[in-house]
Amino acid sequence: MDTNIIIVVAFFIFILIMSLTMFVDWFGLLRFNKLKNTEGFSEYINNYKNKKKNTNDKVVVSFTTTPERVKNIQPMLNSLLDQSVRIDQISMNIPEECNGQKYTVPSEYKNICNIFKAGKDYGSGTKYIPTLLRENECGTKIILLDDDHIYGYDLFEKLIQESEKNPDKCIYAGDKFSGSGGILIKPEFMHYTNNDQCDDKWLEDNIKAEKVHINYNKNRKYI
Repeated sequence: MDTNIIIVVAFFIFILIMSLTMFVDWFGLLRFNKLKNTEGFSEYINNYKNKKKNTNDKVVVSFTTTPERVKNIQPMLNSLLDQSVRIDQISMNIPEECNGQKYTVPSEYKNICNIFKAGKDYGSGTKYIPTLLRENECGTKIILLDDDHIYGYDLFEKLIQESEKNPDKCIYAGDKFSGSGGILIKPEFMHYTNNDQCDDKWLEDNIKAEKVHINYNKNRKYI
């Protein structure tokens, strides 16, 4: 084949790939803006009820928030309802107070989350320690998230699918091991050491299972 023809074909393939990438990113940005700006949960709740699970195992999403941020997490909650698959429970763990402040949780959150009062403030570890103490049945999939991201449409599906392929391994998405990307663990993966600083690093150090990373770049920070 003529060299010029090869160059032209390669150029058009490159343009096509770039156009598709821009389109996908544009679609994600549209979704981000809609979830961030929409008021009320009714649309997402109604759509969520009609979605199917993609695993026979129990799946629980777990996160925490702070008194000053609790009123601002609706976009994050919208993104949990606007997933490609349904899960069994969305758990919000909060202590009685944080940094001397009490929580005022919007009443409509109760239509989406199971709100659990933790007896102790574990710092950022509050997003997972109370849930691990409650959900101790072997095989339960627990997805840990942060409260300041709008999560990609198929994050849960990707994490669960990878867990099905690697049932004895911890799965995490994003650039690093943190709730901002999403972490899937099981109760049997954990061994505990005493530490007052229960953060993502503490969690990473106390998981005895091998960790599998998946590339995922659809989560967007909004707070």
